[in-house]
Amino acid sequence: MDRRFKKIEMTDVIEIIAKRGFYYLPLSRVYDTFSGCRYIIVTDNSDFAKQNPKFAKEIIMTSEEFEPYAETFNAYFVNEDRERKRQQLHIDEGYMEDEESDLKISNFDWNPVENAVFANLQNEQIHLALEQLTETQRKRVELFYLHGWTERQIAEYEGVNRYAVRKSLDQSIKKLKKIL
Repeated sequence: MDRRFKKIEMTDVIEIIAKRGFYYLPLSRVYDTFSGCRYIIVTDNSDFAKQNPKFAKEIIMTSEEFEPYAETFNAYFVNEDRERKRQQLHIDEGYMEDEESDLKISNFDWNPVENAVFANLQNEQIHLALEQLTETQRKRVELFYLHGWTERQIAEYEGVNRYAVRKSLDQSIKKLKKIL
């Protein structure tokens, strides 16, 4: 099902109602497994259900009644679109597979306890890996990655040139990648 975001503009809804006499929103656009009504029908015709008996069991409301729902749906669609884009970014950047186990990370049903345990294990592994670096490398990695210093700031602080800091950081990252 295509869930890309399409904002519901009330001006468009009113224009469609003026042309066709009604606007409809398929509930499958919002809910994957919705049972019952299939549409929300927005119309200003109070006799719509009588004139269209096959739609009598659908949700029928006026444009004024529909407006707060449209705002809610728009917020929902923005969230869904943001999540879809975030997941696509992770797929594009290769975050979907765990190289050690070849399991799809997205298949796990994470809970807060597991997240905390996983974060602690990662922190412990990173701490142990940092201990494998020389003192200078560790200090530069901490300043650059943890404290947000620039290479130039580190170089000025240590009284060395920027190239030496860059080279040291590159070597540190290579070493950490091998360890981790």
